Amino acid sequence: MEKDYYEPLDPQPVNTGGAVPHGQAGTSMPDRPGTTMQSGSMDGHRGSDMDDHDGGSLGDQASDMAGKAQDKASELASAAQEKAGGVATMARERTDQGMDKAAEGIHTAADRVRERAEQQGGMTATAGVKMADGLEKTAGYLRDHDSTEVWDDVERFVRDNPMQAAMGALVAGFVLGRIFR
Repeated sequence: MEKDYYEPLDPQPVNTGGAVPHGQAGTSMPDRPGTTMQSGSMDGHRGSDMDDHDGGSLGDQASDMAGKAQDKASELASAAQEKAGGVATMARERTDQGMDKAAEGIHTAADRVRERAEQQGGMTATAGVKMADGLEKTAGYLRDHDSTEVWDDVERFVRDNPMQAAMGALVAGFVLGRIFR
């Protein structure tokens, strides 16, 4: 007899309760006769049975959970912001310490330039002393200002003198390229 439907060669066995035996694939039937599986439910019960849980509706519980989640998120955001502020403060302090060390180094360099210039005499001495004075002025500026003030001054200089700033950056890049070759 010819069949007009597909029948698998090895059908999957199903227990009398409708479940597929452990370790085998297949389609399962409801565990209890007369019940149907509802969307989102594992045991065939409707969601309305669970609406009243602990005296509140499911919507109230979701609202409470959302409020708790929002509070926790706010706490975490505050903690992260506080930590970021601490990191920024520490970075600023380290930058200021680095500026103090740079000021000391520039001051030492100015003293050496001044000593050598005074030994030379003539035009070389005059140029060396002017250079040492400029270095001293730079060292004093770095000692007297914090990193935020220095950065603000650099930004203002670049805005007011874009060509000079570009030329200075070009020369500095060239010099640094020659040094690190």
